[in-house]
Amino acid sequence: MSASTYPSTLLIKVATPGRNYEVNVSYESEGEPVGLAIDVPNPSTDKEVNVPIDVSQIQCLLLIATVEMTIEINDGTSPDQTITLGGDNELWMLWTVDDQDDCPLDQDVTKFFVTQSSGEDGILYVFCAQDITP
Repeated sequence: MSASTYPSTLLIKVATPGRNYEVNVSYESEGEPVGLAIDVPNPSTDKEVNVPIDVSQIQCLLLIATVEMTIEINDGTSPDQTITLGGDNELWMLWTVDDQDDCPLDQDVTKFFVTQSSGEDGILYVFCAQDITP
């Protein structure tokens, strides 16, 4: 069975209360994208979510939070990496393989542990296109 080919140009639109995001992304992907909308109630501490990402295969990564959130990678107690969306940072993060900067994830991901205490329920949107071509 051969892998399916997914579009090389993608328009992502996410509408959240008070905010609208529209991102036009170009990438090549031979694997099915990871696309999740994760409800993160207020308050949440280390909400565990399965997010399978092979960093070496990422073509496009988009994270959007509707409220300030902290994402701990792979472990909620002793994370391999921590990403904060909101606060002093934007509520979103976009990276494509064509960016000049390194990928914001520095290792493979099996789980996100999400924490938020904004005073309102939130949603974390995760989109990741990976090229699984051997």
